[in-house]
Amino acid sequence: MLAAGGSSFWAYARPSGADPSSASGAGAEGVAFDASGVRARAALLAETPYQPPAQQTGAAALVTYDGWRDLSRPRPGRARWSDDGSLIHLEYFPTGYIFKTPVELFEVKDGRARPIHYDAADFMASDAELEAVRSIIGLSGFRLQAPINHPGVFDEIGVFQGASYFRSLGRDQLYGLSARGISLGTGDANEEFPDFRAFWIERPAKGVETVVVHALLDGPSLTGAYRFVITPGTATTFEVEASLFPRRAIANGGLAPQSSMFLFGAQDRRAIDDFRGEVHDSDGLEIRTKTGARLWRPLTNPKTAHVSVFQADHLTGFGLCQRLRRLDGYSDLEAYYERRPSLWVEPRGDWGKGAVHLLEMPARDETDDNIAAFWRPEEPWRAGQEVKIAYRLSWGIGPASDGLGSVVATRTGKALNSTDRQFVVDFADVPDDATGLHGVVTSTSGAVGPVSLINFPDRAQVRAGFRFTPPASGHADIELRLVGDSGDLSEAWRFRWT
Repeated sequence: MLAAGGSSFWAYARPSGADPSSASGAGAEGVAFDASGVRARAALLAETPYQPPAQQTGAAALVTYDGWRDLSRPRPGRARWSDDGSLIHLEYFPTGYIFKTPVELFEVKDGRARPIHYDAADFMASDAELEAVRSIIGLSGFRLQAPINHPGVFDEIGVFQGASYFRSLGRDQLYGLSARGISLGTGDANEEFPDFRAFWIERPAKGVETVVVHALLDGPSLTGAYRFVITPGTATTFEVEASLFPRRAIANGGLAPQSSMFLFGAQDRRAIDDFRGEVHDSDGLEIRTKTGARLWRPLTNPKTAHVSVFQADHLTGFGLCQRLRRLDGYSDLEAYYERRPSLWVEPRGDWGKGAVHLLEMPARDETDDNIAAFWRPEEPWRAGQEVKIAYRLSWGIGPASDGLGSVVATRTGKALNSTDRQFVVDFADVPDDATGLHGVVTSTSGAVGPVSLINFPDRAQVRAGFRFTPPASGHADIELRLVGDSGDLSEAWRFRWT
């Protein structure tokens, strides 16, 4: 059911003359489902002019967060698939609050797709609360649950809701950053936010710990068919396959986009008045390529928005990561930022030439998602050309070590008796048998002094320190790495001074 005045999505998505049995109103018996049908529908939809989806209207109870929350509290024991010993449970959300765009949900079982509709019995709302909105409530998304932390206790392990956003987490973690199906013009004034308009969720067989979700994407510039194979665990993984169908030439597309929050860290606390040590869902961007190159870029909360571009041909992985994993690093006994997941992207196949883009925007408080990262191909997408892409998303503590030293902390402050800045960068996992160990630092502007190295007395870490003379104006990209007689001994630390 959609918002008042709206119509079935398939009523406009289905081209003239197409099989009417593809409409959502097929009835409780459902219709035959095949994953290739989602791709076919996306391809056909791309040949028609874009039509914006109907929006939820009316009913004050659905406008405020409190009103929507009262209507969307799930009733215990009503989750789908909870009646047969399934290891995955499904619950859905009604439209309302900021989630005004309805989506269509289908459960796939035994090869047939059956529509899911809002049922008041699934929620704690009273009849009086429902009376004013009963005729206009639609669905805005869904969540998945699994016993990821304790046997028999079903915790939320994934949510799809709002545009093409979704999020997940690993064992013993709390929600933090989000992912998106696609980014278009991120960082530009005309950014687009395509919507996942319909989902087909395959009911797992009893005892199976994986769930498969199919999704149809639609936006002004492209359509897409997605397949997610979701496996909860210590790191929850999403195996993603997508076919994209541009309606126009697209040079500003971004693959595997993710959004996060960075308010402040140890590297610059000059304007911070907060009892906590750091506040962020992610503290840096990591990039790896097939040549063995590895980069770490600490995040910042800039005064003005800016985009950094890192050439990353033949990518093996990238992601926004949370490396600081100590409670005393944050001292926040409510948010527990040390438990926020990192999100690591691993391409399936060679993505070819392209670059990782990092958008950093000013954040006023910790409710602002001010960070975005994605990979942009060098070759634009052409109208009418199918773009196939595959990758794995891992929501956990981050990628495994590859033998190089890793940055674990970045700090900066005023140099003694000078207007220069002093930087100190701490590295862990530097090979302890390295010979000729020294630091190499460069900057695109300003000036950098020699690097001093000091071993920590109580842990296997190395601190690299250097002075930086800022340029009179503009910005500087500073790079530091540890090298030895055998070559690179650490990832490259990259920092933007503004």
